[in-house]
Amino acid sequence: MGAALTGALGGSGGSSESDVQQTSPAVSQQPGGRGSLDDSSAVCRFELNQFIECSQTQHDLSLCQGFSEALKECRRANGEWTELSTEWTKLSTAWTDLSTEWTDLSTEWTDLCTKWTDLCTEWTGLSTAWTDLCTDWIVY
Repeated sequence: MGAALTGALGGSGGSSESDVQQTSPAVSQQPGGRGSLDDSSAVCRFELNQFIECSQTQHDLSLCQGFSEALKECRRANGEWTELSTEWTKLSTAWTDLSTEWTDLSTEWTDLCTKWTDLCTEWTGLSTAWTDLCTDWIVY
């Protein structure tokens, strides 16, 4: 019985009654008589509690196989969710960086357009002054 309990929780071991008793101290009793592990299994706590309850009440652990599979599936699904969440965070950060870069480039473009406008205005003034000089030169 202990081998199945230990195996479902990620370890391996023998099949003696003492294995279950050695595994049991890792389980703390919650209100309502259900146990839970004090580790990172909080996401799959319900499935874990169901499996533990079954393993403590059944002499034939093959009857707990469904709970074991549900626990494994929960852990597998939540592991994938964590990976997707991490990937989403990376993409979100990259998007924010690109957005910031775009804003910076847009600001630079606006500054260049302003400088270009200033140069055109200055050129127009110089052109007008040159025309006036040429006109004055011709007149005199």
